[in-house]
Amino acid sequence: MYEYTDRRNRSLADRIQAAAERHPQHGTEQDQAAATALLADMLQAAARHGMTLASFDWVTDLPGSCYRAVARNRHLPDRIDAAAERRSNPGTEQDKAAATALLADMLQAAARHGISLDAFDWATDLPGSCYAAVVSKSRNEAGRWAAAR
Repeated sequence: MYEYTDRRNRSLADRIQAAAERHPQHGTEQDQAAATALLADMLQAAARHGMTLASFDWVTDLPGSCYRAVARNRHLPDRIDAAAERRSNPGTEQDKAAATALLADMLQAAARHGISLDAFDWATDLPGSCYAAVVSKSRNEAGRWAAAR
């Protein structure tokens, strides 16, 4: 049964908590705190235009959007760690560091063209691809080194 709660009477933290509960596979408690701060800052900016959170409730889930944005906006090493966790045969910490450096350099090159990691997230898993390429290269080199002995 659907239970109606008056969203207008809930704090920003409560609204973010509800968004987190709808997306439990994403983010952490730190993400919730960061999303609450982001939402507060965005609402402060909106207030200068006469808008409130209630104004947005009619058109979008702004707390949920803030939460998802924060949860997606991980630091590069976190994105590489997440890619490593998805693999059945994870690489080493050295592989993760190399993949993070590769990803950072590739994103720096992309930024010169106005492209961010967010843009890539719509098209491909660039952190996962960088990690897979590094692990594949290190395994191939290890195989060649073992064959040369």
